[in-house]
Amino acid sequence: MAVVSKEVLDEIRARNDLVEVVGEVVRLTRAGANYKGLCPFHKEKTPSFHVHSGRQMFHCFGCGVGGDVFTFVMKREGVDFMGAVRLLASRAGIRLQFEEGVRRGVESSEREQLLALHRDLAEEYHRVLLKEAGAEGARRYLAKRDLGQAVVKEFRIGYAPAGWDFALQWAQRKGYSPALLARAGLVVEREGGQGGGGGFYDRFRDRIMFPICDEQGRVVGFSGRILRDEPQAAKYVNSPETPIFRKSRILFALHRARAAIVEQRTAVICEGQIDVIRCHTAGVRNAVASQGTAFTEEHARILARYADRVILVFDPDAAGRRAAIKTALLFTEAGLDVQVAILPPGRDPDAFIREEGAEAFQRRLAEAGSGFMYLLETISEGVDLQTASGLRRVLEGGFEWVARLPEESGRDLLLRQLAERTGTNPLAVGRDFHDFLSRRAAGAEPFYPERATDSDRKAESASGPSAPPPEERLLLEHVVAEPELALWLEQFAPSDLFTHPCCAQVAAALIEASRKGGDWKDWMEKEEGRDEGVLAFAASLQMAPSRTAGSEFSTTEAVQSLILKLWGRRLKAEKQKLQQSPLPTGEKEAMLFRLTGEIRALSNWKDGQAVIEEYLAERRER
Repeated sequence: MAVVSKEVLDEIRARNDLVEVVGEVVRLTRAGANYKGLCPFHKEKTPSFHVHSGRQMFHCFGCGVGGDVFTFVMKREGVDFMGAVRLLASRAGIRLQFEEGVRRGVESSEREQLLALHRDLAEEYHRVLLKEAGAEGARRYLAKRDLGQAVVKEFRIGYAPAGWDFALQWAQRKGYSPALLARAGLVVEREGGQGGGGGFYDRFRDRIMFPICDEQGRVVGFSGRILRDEPQAAKYVNSPETPIFRKSRILFALHRARAAIVEQRTAVICEGQIDVIRCHTAGVRNAVASQGTAFTEEHARILARYADRVILVFDPDAAGRRAAIKTALLFTEAGLDVQVAILPPGRDPDAFIREEGAEAFQRRLAEAGSGFMYLLETISEGVDLQTASGLRRVLEGGFEWVARLPEESGRDLLLRQLAERTGTNPLAVGRDFHDFLSRRAAGAEPFYPERATDSDRKAESASGPSAPPPEERLLLEHVVAEPELALWLEQFAPSDLFTHPCCAQVAAALIEASRKGGDWKDWMEKEEGRDEGVLAFAASLQMAPSRTAGSEFSTTEAVQSLILKLWGRRLKAEKQKLQQSPLPTGEKEAMLFRLTGEIRALSNWKDGQAVIEEYLAERRER
């Protein structure tokens, strides 16, 4: 076991001032001899987290956590004591003697092995891009996108060759096992694996590789972009969730942007990695993006540690506007001031900066308007405010935003703006808002923009008066948020498993988009001849809040659980139908016994998967 002397620990502690270390993630203000701020370990609106500069200790009077600089890093980064020692030693530029001569790939924990693996493979992909002849196409692509060598080196962009086993062969030479690569999501198991001789193949092939880093700048995953448009291939392939990579907690380029965000107390929020890279090259060093998923409450809480304000710069199409509103609501609830920068139609930040220049883009940021007014303008488009239904839609859309503000003074200001925008008496708006809060406290369905619309009513009339079953809707919300999970629908949830027509159509479309490598947002905007009710329902799925942020369960686990619920519902219906059938008693009892056992097996995924596969196989035979 590695041991560090007391003298070295004291030096690490002395060269990592606790106020500075905490100040990198918490906005601290002086309070006498102490500093205080919002606790990074639990959600709070009033600062109860205190740091004593002289004693080099911290304590939160809200959740009770406290300790020294090592304790803070252990809890903040989720590492053990030696992990905290390594991080703080690296921060202070202190080389630990016990780390000398440690062989790559055999660090003391799986987490450290995974970090070392990602670090080394990122360097190898980068080397291949810069030096290998086989990467010439990738270099031409980057040059065409005006991403020169300086940018490539700064962001450590790489290239994964087209072969099926490049990473596997490299790992073998470096002493990394295929099992570790599989745990990292860098390889995929072939059919017949787990002792069946199937083996593995590389997840990333013939793609530009963007390393994804955590807040400390350690590579924890990859995003691979295809070089040429192919209808059957996904444009981006991302690392799956692993012990070191959780999409709901990772923001692309945050480790590079953090200092600028803290300095300006402002973060610029983009949709894609190349947009963020282009912003940084244009001098907008406080730009970040989510990683392969919609923004979550966890993302908002992370940014709230560093910023007071966010500026959203999303694509100006309808899907981008919906995403901007959904993201704005999350950030508002986290206590951040939200603004929206408007770009011309058809321009994302990358295209705008390349065509108009950095100064023009920075002017757009400086002219960013209120996110609340952006919401009202968006949900007011095509709405007749002289009708009760139109007025209700805009008011309740505004109420949903106002309700998320933590301060009463801020609520009063926005309610006055809402009354002015709708031409309504401010007192009446105030009464309606309190009624809205009462209904929500009683458990009424929350309003999300693009949801309580005339199209929603068309959806009800087209598909029946009943709302979709909660488990069907929730399953689709998860898959819409992470479209790669449509593979689970294709394998285990045929469209006839959904009882609601809108849900069945959306499920079928998600599977189709997954098969063809299309983008879900593109399908929703471009599909012709699709019923307006289904489109409205699909839009409401996109506007739904994250359901797994802050949860101990991953989205994949949630999807699996919901698929089991749908099958449990079907089998119980079959059981009820069988009980009423005229079959002979012995035959009926045998079938009932079988169904009862299968329903029980659905209590966990492994057994439930076997039940589902058996049913689907029987259906194919029929």
